[in-house]
Amino acid sequence: MFLGRTQFAPTLSRIVKQFKGSITKKIGYSIWQKSYYDHIIRNEKELYKIIEYIRNNSFNWPNDINYKKWYVNLPTRNSEESKKWSKKERKEAMKKVEKQELGLHVIAKTFNKRIEVSNTKFYTGSLRSGQKLEFQGSIVVIGDANSGSEIVAGEHIIVLGNLRGLAHAGASGNKRAVVAAKKMGCPQIRIANIVKELDIYEEETEENQKEYAYVENDEIILKQTKELA
Repeated sequence: MFLGRTQFAPTLSRIVKQFKGSITKKIGYSIWQKSYYDHIIRNEKELYKIIEYIRNNSFNWPNDINYKKWYVNLPTRNSEESKKWSKKERKEAMKKVEKQELGLHVIAKTFNKRIEVSNTKFYTGSLRSGQKLEFQGSIVVIGDANSGSEIVAGEHIIVLGNLRGLAHAGASGNKRAVVAAKKMGCPQIRIANIVKELDIYEEETEENQKEYAYVENDEIILKQTKELA
């Protein structure tokens, strides 16, 4: 005869609640949304998309609207250091950050400027997961950009190998920037303030073909070509 308390398997809701509660207690304040999202994975395609989202999620954080509130160069919220900063000092620091940053969150106005001559940064080798390249001009990667890597350029992005990581060209707001690669296997491409989700299960490119993306009528167009003009 069992006289103890009946044990039930914990529900997903209870697990999420306990996890959020333990993190909140550890750091001293809440960072969570009120609810959570769950989804049944029904096939390999859905699984692959979720894996890509998890890999790239942390690299998308700098483009979040709330990123500036937690910017690494500013004092952490509720820390002893933050109490020493006046509103004027914080405002001046934020202006300095805005001058240095590129990305969706700092584009206040877009423009169309033909890029005939560009300061270019060359990177030799493949970008691994967790690596980030950022430059005010154009970036050329002589290798692959693997899943989980990030390339952010004020002008063009050229990858001589396969592009599987996040690419954001024209990150200063220029819609005339392009992204080009031997093969684009990334889930998302950004040009200026425009974002395009890609089908990573698209057919393979033909032999000697390259892929490039550009903006037309405020939409990112993806094409194949043998030569990049």
